Formats: sequence, C-alpha cells, structure tokens
Amino acid sequence: MTERIIVSDLFRNVYLKLSNRIRLLRPRRLDYVVLNLSGSYSERIQRPQRRFPLSLLPWPPPPPSIEAFNTSLERLASEPRLQGIVLIISGLSAGPAALRSLRQAIGRFRQSGKQAVAYLHDGSMWSYYLASACDRVVAPESATFPVSY
Repeated sequence: MTERIIVSDLFRNVYLKLSNRIRLLRPRRLDYVVLNLSGSYSERIQRPQRRFPLSLLPWPPPPPSIEAFNTSLERLASEPRLQGIVLIISGLSAGPAALRSLRQAIGRFRQSGKQAVAYLHDGSMWSYYLASACDRVVAPESATFPVSY
C-alpha cells in the first residue's frame, strides 16, 4: 500500500514540476508601469558638476526633465509586453510650455496603441490639462478641482 502511494506521488510531482516549467517558459506580460509626475520639469537633463571620482557615481539622481520623460515613454511604447502606464500627478509646478511638451509625449505614447491612465491626488487646472491627454482620469472622492476664470 505504501509503495502505491509513493509511486502515485512520484507521478503527481513529476507532472506538477513539468507543468510549472512550461508555465515559466511562457513570456510574462507586464500590465502597467507607474510613473510619478511631480515638481518642475526642465527641458534637458542637468547633471551636477562633481570632481572625478564622485562624477562616476549615479547618485543623486538627476532632477526630472522633459527629455528623460520622452525617453522613458518611447522605451515603454516599444515594449511589446506592456499594456499601458499609470501617471500619478501630484504637486506639479511646471509651466504651460513644459506641460504641453509632456502632454504631446503622452499623445505619442497613446498612438502606439497602449493605454495611459492619470491619477490625480490634488486637482489644479494645469494638472487636469496634462491628465486630459490620457485615456482615463482617476481621482479619489476627496479630491477638489478649483475652477478659476
């Protein structure tokens, strides 16, 4: 009786191991990538000037720029496993020209056939302007959107 249980367990374990290996060989599909948009955005990446040994270190990370945002969206648009992006917009203090450039980058990303979702923590006219370039705009019930004339 015990030999019968051991043999049946052996077959079951071999089957489970093979099915898990086959499952791992399938390419996994990324769902969404989350990007935070906050602060001000300069036109280009500004690298701090440091002396030689410190200039090789990657810290501190460079401040956000429109060039870096465009580059990351182009890379994400060419990724075949990606379905879309989620933009968390909070405390955005960029000017109208920078926001227009960010909005155009989101539009180019959407032309690749992927979705863009915006999540607004706090509402302002300019953050909603940027979020309107996305497929969906999501905000918590406690969010307020001040309207000015």
